[in-house]
Amino acid sequence: MTEPNQKTTHHNPSQVETIDMLFKVINRFDFYTNSTNVKTSLIIAWNSFIFGTILMKYDDILTLFPPIGWPHYISIFFVSLFGIFSIISNIFAFQVALPFLQPSSINLSSSSMFFFGSVSKKSVEDYSVEIGGASFEFILSDLCDQAVTVARGLSEKMAKLQNSIQAIYGGLIAASGLLILKAIVSV
Repeated sequence: MTEPNQKTTHHNPSQVETIDMLFKVINRFDFYTNSTNVKTSLIIAWNSFIFGTILMKYDDILTLFPPIGWPHYISIFFVSLFGIFSIISNIFAFQVALPFLQPSSINLSSSSMFFFGSVSKKSVEDYSVEIGGASFEFILSDLCDQAVTVARGLSEKMAKLQNSIQAIYGGLIAASGLLILKAIVSV
């Protein structure tokens, strides 16, 4: 009995199919990278709104609490913590927004026929000769390297995006603490 993930027939893809498949994989990673960048833009906008509101309404927020005693100090703590988490989130978000410019997963000084940074350093003639003279094995190797390179860059971006979102959660917990404090003080 065969496993569900095993193929019962074996098909050797042609060279064109192999190259096409690699481009589809890289395009899929590019799509995920673009969605990560969109989410980052939303996070930066959110944090800018939160931090700007805290700066502009800091005194108004603190007037909701008695001006002396423990509630005053705890409210300062929660408002400050909310702002600090917003800044931390933006630090991670800005790292996500930075472009990923690594040309290769193997050798940082190597050149790729598909990495825009490498291509931009060549003349039209040199690039035309390189593309025209490239063997299938070289193209396959370069595309595989590009797929791994883009996937690693995407993984780094996703991890930083996750850290940014976790910092937002920290800020929301601080805001919740501020609301709970207000409810306690109002009783």
